[in-house]
Amino acid sequence: MSFAKKMVHWLRSALTISRLKYVDLLIVQTEYQKKTIIQKIRKNLPIIVVPPCIPRPKDFHIDSEKLGLLSDKDYFKVLCPTRYYEHKNLEILLHIAKLIKQQQLPIRIYLTISPKHGEKAKQLLKEINEKYMEEILINIGQVSHRSISEFIKKADAILLPSILESFSLTCIEAWHYEKPLLVSDLDTFKSACGEAACYFDPFSPEDILNVIKTISIQSEKRIQLVRNGNERLKDISKESHFPALIKKFIDTELKM
Repeated sequence: MSFAKKMVHWLRSALTISRLKYVDLLIVQTEYQKKTIIQKIRKNLPIIVVPPCIPRPKDFHIDSEKLGLLSDKDYFKVLCPTRYYEHKNLEILLHIAKLIKQQQLPIRIYLTISPKHGEKAKQLLKEINEKYMEEILINIGQVSHRSISEFIKKADAILLPSILESFSLTCIEAWHYEKPLLVSDLDTFKSACGEAACYFDPFSPEDILNVIKTISIQSEKRIQLVRNGNERLKDISKESHFPALIKKFIDTELKM
């Protein structure tokens, strides 16, 4: 992340923190966020944890040509479903692709970014082509929010190498469609995913590739991750169920 982006992120965080003194009730996505705010910012602030909702409705206008890119059965297909943002750490995938090429591994990584996502996205796509990585690091192009589920179904694993995250809806979708979830070793991810994900150092291409290789080879590990994902999804379904949310609001209101 560039210095300018870091400054913008810091200023936004500072502004958010300064406004918390005017807040009567705060809603966050994870217990980790709640704990951090209570410990470091405002101890007496009522906070409710509300996880993301279960996956989006299906879009019947799916680009079959794009979907066909995920049909090759000769490779272990890893999908990184996100728009381009600097904190998504997508540049690390270039280094991983280089290692895959050097080791001649039957692994392919799929992106869903567009040049319309900004100059950094354009630069990444340019580097993929200039370094002859387009056969290993394959860009599907922008996929609509309503049709991303069809692409997740085609993948063998879901990869999120973010260096800054709260609780991505992609985690929910990976569990819902029973795909192994591979994520950065961040406290927020650990709080949200528990044992329903496999973790790696987001700054180490070697560590990320080792995790991908392990999941691609060890079917028992994949099966266990899927099982853990199913259990985590059950918990989230209970937590985000409307009556449960109403109860949380009422309980919090009574304590205020």
